[in-house]
Amino acid sequence: MTLPRAQSCSSSPRSSLRPNSSLRQPQQDGPERQHNSVHFAAAVQQEAGAGPEDELLAPSGVRINAPLSRVRSSDISSAAARPSDALRRGATTTAASGICKDPSSLMLPPDTRLSASNRTSGMSLHSGMKSTEAKSSRPISVQFGNVSFAGDLREFDIGKAQVEYPCDADDGSDVVQTRNGFSRTESFTDKFVSDVGETPSRRVSRRAALGSEEAAAIPQAAEVAQVRLDVQKHLASLLSIHTTGRAREIVETWNIIVVKMQWSLISLVFNTLLLAFIFLVHQNIVVSVQQSVVTNYGGVMVEVILLGSNIVTGFSLDEAASCVFGYLLASPRGFSAAVCGFMQASPVEKWLFSQNLALTSPSRKILARVSVLWILLESLKIVTPFSAIALQSAPWSSYSDVSDCVYFVQGTQRDGTPALVDRQWPNLDVAAGVAEYAYGTSLGIMRSETAGVNATTAMYPPQLISALSSGDTIMGLGFSADIRTQCKCATAVSTLAFEAAGVSPTHSQEVLDAFLGLNGTMGLTFGVVTAGESVVVSNVLGGYSLCGTMLTKRYLPAVCSTRMDNHQQMMLEISFMTDGTTASIAPNTVSALYAVGKANASFWLYSAVSALTRGPVSSYNTPATVPGGLSPLLWWTSPNLIAVDRGLLEAGLETMYAILFKAAIQRTYTPQATSCPRRSTMDTTQSVLVMQGAGYNLTVMFLVIQLAISILSASAFLLWFASPHPIGPAVRATRESVYLLALLYSSRVGNGLPDMCNAETFTIWQKLDVEVRIGESVETVEEETGRICMEKVSMVRGLTNGRQYC
Repeated sequence: MTLPRAQSCSSSPRSSLRPNSSLRQPQQDGPERQHNSVHFAAAVQQEAGAGPEDELLAPSGVRINAPLSRVRSSDISSAAARPSDALRRGATTTAASGICKDPSSLMLPPDTRLSASNRTSGMSLHSGMKSTEAKSSRPISVQFGNVSFAGDLREFDIGKAQVEYPCDADDGSDVVQTRNGFSRTESFTDKFVSDVGETPSRRVSRRAALGSEEAAAIPQAAEVAQVRLDVQKHLASLLSIHTTGRAREIVETWNIIVVKMQWSLISLVFNTLLLAFIFLVHQNIVVSVQQSVVTNYGGVMVEVILLGSNIVTGFSLDEAASCVFGYLLASPRGFSAAVCGFMQASPVEKWLFSQNLALTSPSRKILARVSVLWILLESLKIVTPFSAIALQSAPWSSYSDVSDCVYFVQGTQRDGTPALVDRQWPNLDVAAGVAEYAYGTSLGIMRSETAGVNATTAMYPPQLISALSSGDTIMGLGFSADIRTQCKCATAVSTLAFEAAGVSPTHSQEVLDAFLGLNGTMGLTFGVVTAGESVVVSNVLGGYSLCGTMLTKRYLPAVCSTRMDNHQQMMLEISFMTDGTTASIAPNTVSALYAVGKANASFWLYSAVSALTRGPVSSYNTPATVPGGLSPLLWWTSPNLIAVDRGLLEAGLETMYAILFKAAIQRTYTPQATSCPRRSTMDTTQSVLVMQGAGYNLTVMFLVIQLAISILSASAFLLWFASPHPIGPAVRATRESVYLLALLYSSRVGNGLPDMCNAETFTIWQKLDVEVRIGESVETVEEETGRICMEKVSMVRGLTNGRQYC
């Protein structure tokens, strides 16, 4: 078979390689014309020593011509589809046949490997590996920007490089280069450039136009068509990384890591602010919202805010766990790939995921213990309704005026002795009269009227001496004391029986005598003593059938012991109610603002109570003011104001002593007249928020746990800051399922997954439960562009900051 030899440098000293016209104006009549294609044609030459001439059209639309038998490297240029684009990019291609000495250059895409041999089939393009087919030892020079390379073609790694080698024609003439930077030799291949989709009719007409020798080469060219398709696919894949920008540089600075931990920082700040706000609400905070709005929507807003903080804390926990597990996956020892599935499971399913791993899995126990954090965080959502219910509001008012008032102090004389004076008023009868119109809320916190308390707190606020309106409130100095009472039935009417029931032995005989002096009428005795900083008053009730009778038909008395302690000087607030006249002004509600200091009880309070009860030991008849009723002092011991109820006796006596506490201070403490601030202006556009009781405690617990998780999440990023290698890809693998899929697709860890398309999910993760490392493949450590992979630990090296990876 004889074919015309392709035109070479010896036959055409000034031949030029021109761009194919079809490249400038691509046709749209077929799928092969709609895309850049690779054309590869060869013609066997008859001359001895001459090899086939390969013609390649790169996807960017540049044709390369080179006889492989006489040239050590092919001339290839990666340029744009239009020659003008190639000119702007500075890409040039010069082809030659024969032994060349004139310089020429070629431009290849990044990561392209080129090899050539003297064999007829010896041209290949490689991506991601060095050439193993190159047989030439002809040195070449490479320019990487300002860095040059010179060496053997077999060892050359072509990236974005410009390769220069000597080239001139056999006859000594220079190779001609056209204006647009492209040149080509006229040869048989100019006449025969066939697309893969060429029809038989085109081949018949084309064969008829050719000579017999040229037509004989057509079958050989048709055999190369399939090779042309393979080259096209391979080269398109080769250039895709560089044309679409898939190779990226990994840069992990402290600023980038701080951005990655954004949810941990947000959660830390959010929970801290909420905890501070709850503390303020507990102490009554004023907000510029009407009370009706807070009443209707305040609880809902609290629940939504707490749920939002819980969700944000969950985000911070997720990113912190991704950081920790990403650090382990990128570490030299590696970690189980199943942790990626664990992180991508929902908070509730994380524990189930860990339990579905194999019993021999080393990561099963670790993941099961870590999943408790998510379970704890999710369970906190149960607390939010209780927090919403605990929020309360009240109208806010301001102190805009003053009222005349009197308050009492424990005064001293000039020599420093207590200035205690018994003014003989009020007495027990006056106190009983006051009890008829006194409200329990004006006396303090009464156990007889307030649920959930186990003691009574008596409060004595400043006394008003001027007129005011109903609802007005004054603030001033006062006193408080805690009161506790216990009652027992005496087993007999004797000193021993009284002492066993609670009467002090120091005056048990005097108490017995005072009790017998009542002669069975309704009344009670008083016995006042001090016990440290407390005042203890014992009472023996006579004339009330509370403890049964003896054989002598006499009733056994009830003996009660009352202790008053925690005596303090307080800043108190008292509100009043009235029908518009000064005679109808009555105290309504008293409340404590803050404690001023500790008050003396062993002298002042003891002396005041003793003076009021004419003690320290005395008796007092409690006649009814209404026939058939009880004395007003004992009204709180009865459900019907007629008979004393044994179940209400202790709480009722505490209220009685709260009334006597006020009367005792009025009788003996030092009075001072002054002006008390008056709160009389109600602002309807503002309200006071308050959160009390169990709801407050649950809310504080809720936020403290979330704050602890936030601090733990933020601390986890210290591993990222301290990591010697970038761990961003490993962190992405734990959070992004698509990125994990890309790693598995290029990894031998994913071998066998196509056979598990009908397997259970836990079975798939059990297969992936092997120790792997995410980093750079050892195959690309010395390459310009590395490859990120997820392989066995021995096949992976740590990533390098500032290096490009694909």
